[in-house]
Amino acid sequence: WQRRLNSSSTEIAALYTDATVEAPRNMLGWTANDGSRHFVVATNTALYHISATGVVSDISPTGFSGGSKNSGLVSGYGTGAYGRQAYGVARTGVGLVPTPVASWSLDLWGEDLLAVFRSDGNHVYKWTPNVDSELVELSTTPEDYQGIVVTDERILLGIKATERLVQWSDSEDRTEFTPDATNQAGSLTLSGNGPLIGVAKVLNTLLVLGANDAYAGRYLGPPFVYGFERVSDSCGLMAANALVVTDTFAMWPCGRNMWTFNGEQVSQVPSDVVDFFIRDL
Repeated sequence: WQRRLNSSSTEIAALYTDATVEAPRNMLGWTANDGSRHFVVATNTALYHISATGVVSDISPTGFSGGSKNSGLVSGYGTGAYGRQAYGVARTGVGLVPTPVASWSLDLWGEDLLAVFRSDGNHVYKWTPNVDSELVELSTTPEDYQGIVVTDERILLGIKATERLVQWSDSEDRTEFTPDATNQAGSLTLSGNGPLIGVAKVLNTLLVLGANDAYAGRYLGPPFVYGFERVSDSCGLMAANALVVTDTFAMWPCGRNMWTFNGEQVSQVPSDVVDFFIRDL
């Protein structure tokens, strides 16, 4: 790793001071309508904006508390083997359920940044370049989103993990999620088991990945708006940040294999390095 340099070959200031508690997990860059360039880096404790001149600003919402830098194991009630220790008392030690690292889901609504902090998912935030000093909550949006994406139809769509629910807003209105005969807001519960983990836009198709399966979503127009079909049931996503999307395909690891989606179908990708990858995990 090397420190970033600005146009004068001077080191840009560090994003954060304590690497033992904070680490970057997501980033996004874009150009605003006025031509200004913007870049955000999301860590487990904050969201930072970096201007084209290298000025770093913390744009986290007021009162934001963040989450864990590292994955861990759940402890307390319900963990451990059946019958161990006293009934009704939180278990000592840790169980076998992993907790994910704290991370964000980021996308663009025109020039506006939209963000969800996955560790709570209770808020959808927006940030307008050259207008907002920090993230602003969109108070009418649903809670508990695991991930969000802005579709080609200018609709804000999100997934809810344990409910296996895909929920979307009206077209051109990122604050209207109540279905009505006069709008395109709606939701759909996907069949299957295990939580939904990731969502992405691949070409003109929406890819939704659960812990075990994959769904392809396509715009149908009113009254159904979106339809989803299962395209695989053996290629679940191991973690939200493990999904990588390019202009023409998406790729992610599952089990001991790599998988790709080209907008139509899911395929296994032969890899000479997957054993090294799994061993490192």
